[in-house]
Amino acid sequence: MDKTNNAVVNVVSVEGDVVVLDTAGSMRAVQINDQLQPGEKLITSGDSEAVVSLGGETVEQLPSDSVALVVIDPETGEVYLNIQTLLEQSQDEESELSEIEQLILAGADPTELLEETAAGGEGGGTAPANDGFTGLGEVLRTGESVIAEAGYDTGTDDDGRDGGDDQQPAPAELVVPLVTPVVNIVATDPSAIEGEVGDSVIFTVSRDFDNGANSTVIFTVSGGDAFTSQDISQIVFADATGTTVISTQQEISSFLSAGQTLTLGGNAAATVTFIPADDSLFEGAEVFNAGLVAGNNVTLGSASASGEFQDEDGNNPDNPKDEVIVSLTGPSDVVEGETTTDYTVSLSEAVPAGKSVTVALTYSYTTASGTDITEVADVTITGPASSATFNIATIDDALA
Repeated sequence: MDKTNNAVVNVVSVEGDVVVLDTAGSMRAVQINDQLQPGEKLITSGDSEAVVSLGGETVEQLPSDSVALVVIDPETGEVYLNIQTLLEQSQDEESELSEIEQLILAGADPTELLEETAAGGEGGGTAPANDGFTGLGEVLRTGESVIAEAGYDTGTDDDGRDGGDDQQPAPAELVVPLVTPVVNIVATDPSAIEGEVGDSVIFTVSRDFDNGANSTVIFTVSGGDAFTSQDISQIVFADATGTTVISTQQEISSFLSAGQTLTLGGNAAATVTFIPADDSLFEGAEVFNAGLVAGNNVTLGSASASGEFQDEDGNNPDNPKDEVIVSLTGPSDVVEGETTTDYTVSLSEAVPAGKSVTVALTYSYTTASGTDITEVADVTITGPASSATFNIATIDDALA
């Protein structure tokens, strides 16, 4: 127990998860330079510790799994820390229970030991009334438990007491609420080229600390009409539950509709890897957004990130640029005033389902002009298909 004449207790350093329980029962995280008030309890978990200044050059280190109560001596006005570790409490309780067992095996009355303990005898002492730990790990001893073969009276007095010294009811047990970790997402590899071996878009999902319980989030992706399941060859999910790979169009479509649950355990991060599908269409960059929806034991921090698939850039001879040959077939003549039969625009590569390609048309004339026909500006081919048709209407004039 460290004392000081300075009534201010300052937090000098914090490592890990350290919290303060104030006199109103509210919990808050501890920061460096925080001041602790009388009656507040400084609590460290299994992997944390704190150092506080008691004034002047006096400092006190609070080890892991400990509780320190800030107390003012009512007679001297001195401020001190009453530190108790969870290990010490457990050892004290095991010692008392062992003595009770020995008395029972010897045929003696164990309530004698309890009476000594309650009265402050050698069987075990109690902490001072103002130490703040009266109910922390305390075993409430009453005469309500009856062992029929014990050979002695274990009944209670009329008022419900066990006949020993008066006992004070134990205060409510101290409950330390779970501090929720913050989960973030980042695009650790935001871009991939179609058809490039080993190239992929990777998102990493992580939390800022492990509070002893798993965290879950739902990972989602959106990209509008320009990004569909046809653009994805494979998705790999890696989290605390293992690795899951999806590669069929049905699996990928289901994921794009509902998302995928990721589980974070310990200090390990989860990753989601997207491998682009290689098509022959020049489409430009296909941008998509990844997002997180909160599940259990999580507070969302940065909840979105973006990635993109790019067409081949031509720098790799083994992965040339996308190239599609367009051809046009149809009638060579038409009677003035009538509509032509079908013209057909064909592509050397089929357009994937859910995609479309628009082909612009240009016209040149020999003896006719643009006033002789109604021009069709463009033709759209919608997948899954490789061709589309159109017709041209002619204008009948009075000239021969």
